[in-house]
Amino acid sequence: MWCVELGDVGLAAGEATAVASDVYKGNVEEVELESEYGTPVYEVELVASDGSETEVTVHADDGTVLKTETETE
Repeated sequence: MWCVELGDVGLAAGEATAVASDVYKGNVEEVELESEYGTPVYEVELVASDGSETEVTVHADDGTVLKTETETE
C-alpha cells in the first residue's frame, strides 16, 4: 500500500495560503496539512468580513485548488 509522507510536499504552508487567498478573499484562520485519500493537501480556512467561512483545499505538491466549501451564517 502506498503511503503519503506529509513532510515531503512541494508547497510550503505560506504558498498554499497564497493560492487559497487568490481564490477567496478573507482572513486566514487556519492552515492544516492533511492526507485525503492518499493525496497530500492543505486545508486553508478563511473568514470574510461578512462572517462567512470558506475552506479551500489545495494540492500540497502542485498548488491546484481541489475544492472550496463555504458556510454562511
